[in-house]
Amino acid sequence: MGTLIIISGPTASGKTAAALEIAQGGGYEIINGDTGQFYTALDVGTAKPTGREQQSVPHHLFNIINGPVTIDASHYRDLVAQTCDNIWQREKTPIIVGGSLFYLKSLLFKLSTQTGKESECVSREPVYLGEEIQSDNDHSACWKKLNEVDPTRAQKIHPNDSYRIHRALGIFKKTGTQASEFVPKFDPISEKILFIFLCPEPEILKEKLRQRTKLLLSKNSGYEKSWIEECQELRGTKWEEFLCGGNLIGYRTIFKWLEIHDPKNINQEQLDILTHDIVTETWDYVRRQIKFFRNLKTSLLDLKNSITLEYISDGQGVVDSVAKFVNG
Repeated sequence: MGTLIIISGPTASGKTAAALEIAQGGGYEIINGDTGQFYTALDVGTAKPTGREQQSVPHHLFNIINGPVTIDASHYRDLVAQTCDNIWQREKTPIIVGGSLFYLKSLLFKLSTQTGKESECVSREPVYLGEEIQSDNDHSACWKKLNEVDPTRAQKIHPNDSYRIHRALGIFKKTGTQASEFVPKFDPISEKILFIFLCPEPEILKEKLRQRTKLLLSKNSGYEKSWIEECQELRGTKWEEFLCGGNLIGYRTIFKWLEIHDPKNINQEQLDILTHDIVTETWDYVRRQIKFFRNLKTSLLDLKNSITLEYISDGQGVVDSVAKFVNG
């Protein structure tokens, strides 16, 4: 095991730019820590590093899924652990970058699989535990069924969070054990980890979010298409169902927007309203991310470990902190 750097934070916080600045100095390789950037079909809405950026330094675990299916956190942990081992063998330091904190937490806490079957239980296939559930996207019925078989877990999951609902139902169906009984065990994939949460001051971050969203929705998104065009291409495919039932911010909102607007004939007022709706949705997610990180920090306080957690408000602070950690 070698040194591991994790840079997380909200959308538009500057974590990708900070990681690139560090990595381009030499001796580092970047690993994806954002579930949306696993997918080859999703570039714009996930703000995936551009082709030029990915060519500037080695990038790993980007564009690894071609279809609308998920990777569970246990599988992600295995992929990252193997990737880190390869990077350490090249005598370089991995930097994991992304905002998917639930997945990043799996790199620190390994799920206790008493039955040995939990990792087999997560899929996007429909879970039928009763005839009243007619559709994989019948979120209300699925949540009610979960509340019947595992109320402890159900009370911790939003009724629209289809991924975690189906994960919990799948575990119960295939193992007969409630998902709430699987207890994570502290087992980090490295013995020396710097975990940074980059989060600018609220007003600064909100403005960054507005500017980022406006840019991605425009023709000058920095990609071959705009975010609206990306969604338009995915309409009527399995991707639309997958994204509307998932947790990737903004996609569901744009799909609904496209139901009543012609993307070839839109005005600035319509774009401003769409931008506002996405920023509002994203800001709700930002608050959950901040709470998640604080809870993670609290859970590590009583553990004797070599993990350093830092809450930093600007990109230069991230660069300086990594240099001090690695060289100190």
